[in-house]
Amino acid sequence: MVKLMMTYQENSTTCQEARGTYENLALMSNITGVHFRWSETSSTYYRMDEIIVSIENHIVHFYQKIGGTAFLVGVLGIAGMLVSVCIQIVKRKYSETGILFVTLGMGCSFVILILAVTWFCNFLSDRKIYDYLCAVIPLMEALEIVGAYYFYKMIRKIEKGIFKLWENE
Repeated sequence: MVKLMMTYQENSTTCQEARGTYENLALMSNITGVHFRWSETSSTYYRMDEIIVSIENHIVHFYQKIGGTAFLVGVLGIAGMLVSVCIQIVKRKYSETGILFVTLGMGCSFVILILAVTWFCNFLSDRKIYDYLCAVIPLMEALEIVGAYYFYKMIRKIEKGIFKLWENE
């Protein structure tokens, strides 16, 4: 299930005609402030919707291409952050323990949410479970961003260490 989410395989955007009575659709449109596509409306009215859907699908396609790599970079960065903060704690420096606790809390929430939803929806297909797990994606992306930042910091420390070795030779 995590592989399905980190590669965004099931993500796509469509723009389809609304189903239901006109009165119910109009009521929902008034409540949400969003227009609806109705079979009796001219197709030129929805041209902008189709352009937006096309742009969104290009963005999703980009995420599908980089999703696995971004996930791996995030995991490596978080692992590096964990090691770095543990070393700092041994040296009695506590400057980054707060971000560690927040990251661990988000990570635990990520895992618990996945386990709870998959257990509760185990009778559904993977596609339907994915629909219920959509709340996990922002958590996963936030963790990837934090991990990417710490991955970048690790690379910079390694570069500085290599340059110091060259200078000492």
